[in-house]
Amino acid sequence: MVRSELISELRIRRNEIYAELKECSSSLVAQLMAIDSMMDVDMGNPITATVGVNNKPKGTAKGESTWVDYVYLMLQEIGGSGKTNDVANAIFNANKNITFKRAKNACADKLSKLARAGKIKATKGNSPKDGNWYEII
Repeated sequence: MVRSELISELRIRRNEIYAELKECSSSLVAQLMAIDSMMDVDMGNPITATVGVNNKPKGTAKGESTWVDYVYLMLQEIGGSGKTNDVANAIFNANKNITFKRAKNACADKLSKLARAGKIKATKGNSPKDGNWYEII
């Protein structure tokens, strides 16, 4: 659990840095988001990667929650911001009976709905391949 707490703290600090940079230079933020996106793809998402099966991080299981509520909760659990894959990884790791593909499909749909409802903020990536960055408002 220490590792997941560290990851959470690093995500929070990264978000603080992004917020500070947005005030100074939005072009730097766009560049950092592009770098983050490339690292997610090229390095297997080092921020959320697990060390091994025995160290698989846990989180809140879905239970009887609606998918919208659960996706929002999992976005909170990963530090309040992230991409669809980040939330899907958290859901996959917290539930034995949910495949990554199912988690990703649910996240893509529900994160979009939450953004349209104004409950979270969606920042578009530089290209469609980069995807969106979601943040709790």
